Amino acid sequence: MGEPMSKEEVVAYSADTFARLRRAGVKYVRVLGCGNPGQVCEACEALEGKVMGIDEFPGLPLPGCDQEYCRCVFGAVLGPNGNQMNGGG
Repeated sequence: MGEPMSKEEVVAYSADTFARLRRAGVKYVRVLGCGNPGQVCEACEALEGKVMGIDEFPGLPLPGCDQEYCRCVFGAVLGPNGNQMNGGG
């Protein structure tokens, strides 16, 4: 397993991922959390489970992230109350 991505690498990866999702027609995403309760930032915890328009999502790392490495994960969803399509982040 490699080293975690730096915040700068996460910003670039997130921007690329969201560009691909937009091109694919994805309109909504859900914040899924970080998968490790001991390493979640307050920003991710506050948005966990929330569905928002893809253009509303601030990108990763989330503003206010206080972790050295961003571990937040999001997933594309079918609609504002829809089912999850795929994961990212």
